[in-house]
Amino acid sequence: MSGNQVLGLDLSRVVKAKPGAVFDAFTKSDEMKKWWGPEGMTCPNADIDLRPGGAWETLMQAPDGTTRDVRGTFTDIEPGKKLAYTWAWYTDGKPGAESKVALEFAEKDGGTEVRLHHDGFVTQEECTQHQMGWASSLNCLEQIF
Repeated sequence: MSGNQVLGLDLSRVVKAKPGAVFDAFTKSDEMKKWWGPEGMTCPNADIDLRPGGAWETLMQAPDGTTRDVRGTFTDIEPGKKLAYTWAWYTDGKPGAESKVALEFAEKDGGTEVRLHHDGFVTQEECTQHQMGWASSLNCLEQIF
């Protein structure tokens, strides 16, 4: 593998809700706080400026009280259809490496298929951790509908 190869992941899930409601779960603070983060985590804070170039920030909290801060900028918004943004973990107020998330929402089987692509990882371990985190988070998303 070359030093500049970028890794990514793809996941999809059918959620029992209309595309607009699922889109809102990713873009409205009050909705996001209900599910955001892997199983066992809570989301005490979600700030969202939903416009191209607008910032978003969430704080995920583990049962032991430790927190993870992730932030980014919206790059593509089509309500009920598409959402794309940058993603960076913050430690002590400083950003880590930036990656990119792209989501598509499509009606399927009476619900919404969420197709997620997250790329920009530099190590397989980082990609695998995010794959597990997203899979667990999508489990949480399913629970609110």
